[in-house]
Amino acid sequence: MSHQLALYATAMLLGAKLFFSFVVAPMVFANLPETTAAGFMRAIFPLYYSVTIVLALLAALAFAMAQDVRGVIVLGAIAALGLVSRQIVLPRIEVWRVGKEAGDATATAKFRALHQASMLINMAQILGAAGLLFSFVL
Repeated sequence: MSHQLALYATAMLLGAKLFFSFVVAPMVFANLPETTAAGFMRAIFPLYYSVTIVLALLAALAFAMAQDVRGVIVLGAIAALGLVSRQIVLPRIEVWRVGKEAGDATATAKFRALHQASMLINMAQILGAAGLLFSFVL
């Protein structure tokens, strides 16, 4: 039962991350003016990261109850990366975004680097959850 709960929570995590990354974000930027889209994304990102952290921790707890160390490690890493993204990367992106919008070349470069780092973290989380799920199918 715990193992099944762990897989469901992992699937929910993966589905939420895929939906946000490949449906919500592109649709927002394709259909709203750039400043409105950027403001919306800034408002939703803390919730996105919180959902990632909570679902990953729930799945990790269920894997722990099922005595599946691999699942605990993968989901624990996903939760930790979500926490880093929410508490460290996102606030720093915001600091550099203000400078970027003011035309500061240094701020623009730092904003882009942090934004790229956040996208790589997101992709690593998606791949981790997907890899874990697929390992149970194969």
